[in-house]
Amino acid sequence: MEAGLFGAARRVSVLLPLPLAGAYDYIDGGLDLGPGDVVEVPLSGRRVIGVVLGEGGGDVAESKLREVFRRFDVPRLPQVVLDFVLWVAAYTLAPPGLVLRMAVSVPAALRPADPIVAYARSGGPVPEGVRITPARGRVLDLLSDGPPRTASEITAELGVTGSVVKGLAKLGALATVVLPADPPVAVPDPDTPRMTRPG
Repeated sequence: MEAGLFGAARRVSVLLPLPLAGAYDYIDGGLDLGPGDVVEVPLSGRRVIGVVLGEGGGDVAESKLREVFRRFDVPRLPQVVLDFVLWVAAYTLAPPGLVLRMAVSVPAALRPADPIVAYARSGGPVPEGVRITPARGRVLDLLSDGPPRTASEITAELGVTGSVVKGLAKLGALATVVLPADPPVAVPDPDTPRMTRPG
């Protein structure tokens, strides 16, 4: 646990997207969390996604608190969104966690994307015994000079089936290349031209 002033661990208040009466306190765990951070925390033997509201309340004994597992590498929810969630909950007399659930309702968006599988020529001659059909020949010609391509790109361009591509890879005529997945959040480009209204 992270030791703060006078040896006490830093507490943060985490709102969970569940029908609970309010937020729960957790130990920051050295993550330097702030309002709006999207985190994963333990709750009754499972992992739950939540959002940091701010500093913890301090009304639960430190020995009973659990540490935040991790902070997701995504932008913080703006304070105006947090305020709106709490306002809607108060106005509709709904648990704030259920209102939060509408704001963060796609947890799959927080998980890293699967790596992209592509195909390239294996580098050597076509292995002996591999029969080159017209469809296989088109695939080999396409990949003989160029970057690796995914099966869907190859099939869309050549009109062959995915089994042709995967079959060539299984026979050793193509090499499988794992490409990095796109980052979950695009890095802002300050040089992007602004949209202007037609005048």
